[in-house]
Amino acid sequence: MPNLIELRRGATSIIYKVNSLIVVKCPTIEGHEDFVKENRIFDILTQHPHCPELVASFLRLDNGNFLEYMPGFSLSERLQRHQIRDPKPTRVLSIQSLEPLSLRKTWMKALAKGIAWLESLGLAHGDLKPENVLVDIQDHVKIADFDCTNFIGSEFKACIPPYGRLLGSEAGPKEGTAGELGARTEQCALGSLFYYINYGIEVYDDQDFGKDHGPVIVERLQRMMFPKLDSNSLLDSIIDDCWHGRFQSVAALSETISQQCDLRNYSSQAMSPEEFAARRTCCLELVEGGILNTLSNAA
Repeated sequence: MPNLIELRRGATSIIYKVNSLIVVKCPTIEGHEDFVKENRIFDILTQHPHCPELVASFLRLDNGNFLEYMPGFSLSERLQRHQIRDPKPTRVLSIQSLEPLSLRKTWMKALAKGIAWLESLGLAHGDLKPENVLVDIQDHVKIADFDCTNFIGSEFKACIPPYGRLLGSEAGPKEGTAGELGARTEQCALGSLFYYINYGIEVYDDQDFGKDHGPVIVERLQRMMFPKLDSNSLLDSIIDDCWHGRFQSVAALSETISQQCDLRNYSSQAMSPEEFAARRTCCLELVEGGILNTLSNAA
């Protein structure tokens, strides 16, 4: 039995490091429904060749999901390193530095490509935010957490600002609702992620709107009142187009990033079928050795 290390404990799941390649995600009682939803999405994803911009799942059972280990941080943790924050109220006072421009562009491409791949399967991530993007020690980003993922056209349930936006007057009778999952919801989330990557702060995270801070942000986004863009005209244009839903698809957004950011030769190394199979075999052996029973007793 390997020496298990608890990496993260939340309300819905606990994640343990199994070895240098694999982690296992175990549901809490409260999170079992979301856990089942995510497993169903991985069942769909694993019917296709692995997309390297998404975290891989090697084996899924009712009480454990064996996933690709990303030995780094979330994008949120990575970008917060560059911030100086005022704890009361919690807001960003200044940005000490940004990631290199070339890396920022590559991250934008990787995120758009990953979401475009989901789109090609008729799916939308549904909860794209920096906490759900992982960065490895080689600075590759991968999209994780698929418990809100659903088919395009399904109800957009998460809609957490600034990565989700309530519809405004442009939506007619649907004004004030989150609408349906699709290119609009995904590119809006990507736009706010791209803003965070290129400005070092989340949308309006350098502002203090007092006791109504949250509702004020929701209203501003609904009215399409976004922060001023004055950094890099090329990247700013992409962010603005995402926020305003000008791309017909995420695939079109991904192609635009390739063309305008000179990333036509962008490539990412996909896990080979042989490597995937080897890791799955390792997971099966761990299950046979009683790893999930051990974790269940420890929890």
